[in-house]
Amino acid sequence: MNAETAYLFRHAVLRDAAYGLQLPGDRAHLHRLALDILEEVFGEEPPGSMAPDLAGHCAMGAVDTDAGLRDGLGRKEVRYLNLAGEYAGDRYRNAEALTYFERVVAHPQVDDATKADALHYIATIQFHAGRLDEAEAGVRHAAELAEKLGDDRVLASSLQAIALISRRRGAQDTGDLLQRAMQAASRTGKGAVLAVAQRNYATWLSAQGEYDRARELLRESLSLLEKLDMPKLKGLAWGNLGMTWHRQDELAEAESCYRKAAEYYRQAGDRLYEAKSLANTARAAYRLGRLDEAEGLTREALAIQREVGDRWDVVTSLINLAEVLHDLGRGAPAREALDEAVPLATELRRQNELDRAGELRQRMESE
Repeated sequence: MNAETAYLFRHAVLRDAAYGLQLPGDRAHLHRLALDILEEVFGEEPPGSMAPDLAGHCAMGAVDTDAGLRDGLGRKEVRYLNLAGEYAGDRYRNAEALTYFERVVAHPQVDDATKADALHYIATIQFHAGRLDEAEAGVRHAAELAEKLGDDRVLASSLQAIALISRRRGAQDTGDLLQRAMQAASRTGKGAVLAVAQRNYATWLSAQGEYDRARELLRESLSLLEKLDMPKLKGLAWGNLGMTWHRQDELAEAESCYRKAAEYYRQAGDRLYEAKSLANTARAAYRLGRLDEAEGLTREALAIQREVGDRWDVVTSLINLAEVLHDLGRGAPAREALDEAVPLATELRRQNELDRAGELRQRMESE
C-alpha cells in the first residue's frame, strides 16, 4: 500500500464517522480547501458533471464563517447549482434539474437576472410535463423580473413562453404576446434572439391561415441563423416551415422540411425536438398513404417522448399510432394505444385529443 492509498477509507460508514468527528469549523475549512483544489483543476468552466459537488462544497464551506466569505461562497453555489440544473436538463433528467433550479430560485444570494433564467428553465420543464398552471406562474414571474431589470432577452423568451401556454389554453392574447416578444427581441440586437421570436410569431400566423406571411418570417429567421452555429434553432425554423406547408396539404414540401429539421436536431443532440419532427414526418407519411412507414416513425417518436418525459406529446403519438394501426387492420393494438392515451389525456386536460380518441373509438366499434 502506497502513501496515497493508505488514507483511503475502506467503508462508507467509517468515512462518515470520521467526517462527523470533525468540528463544524474544521469541516467547513476542509470543504473550502476541496473547493479551491477543484476550481484550480477545472478553471472557470468546470464540467457540468462536477457542478453538484462544487455546489455542495460551497454550501458546506459556508458553515461557521464570517459574512463576507459566506456571501462569496453563496454566489458561487448559485452559479454551480445553475450549471448542475442545465447539465441535468440537457440529459432530460428533469426531476433532478427541477431540484437544482428550485434551489437557485430560493437561494438568498441569487440576483434577479439569474432568478429569472432559473424560473424560465423550471417553467419549460413543467410545460412539457403538462403542468401548465405552475409553468405559467413561474414564467410570468420571470417576465416581471426581466421588465424590472430591463433584460429584453429574458423578457422576449418569457413572453413567448406565456404565449405558448395561452395558445394551449385557447386564449385570445397569443398574437399580442408574440408581437411584444418580437419587439423585445429586436431591442437586444442579437440575431439569434430575434430569429426565435420571428419563428414563434410565424407559427401563430400559420395557425391563423396567414401562410405567405408566416413563410416570409421563417425565411427571415433562417437568414439570420445562416452563419450561426445553432442547429437547434435552424431545426425549429425548418420544422415550422414544414407546418405551413402541411396546413395547406402540400405534404411533400412539408415532409422535406420535417426531415431537414430532424437532421438539425440530431446535430444539436436534442432528443425532445427530434421526436417532434419524427412525429410530424409520420403524419405526412400517413396522409400520403405510406402506412407502414408512418407506424415506424410514430413508434420511434413515441419511444423518444417516453425517454425524455414529454407526456404532452406522448398522448398525441399514442392516438396517431392507434389511427395508423386501425387503418392497417390491427384492431387489438390500436385499442391498446387508445386505452393508454385516454387516462393521460384526461390528466393533462387535453380535450381535443380526448375528442379525437372518442371519434376513433366510435369508428372502430362501428366497423
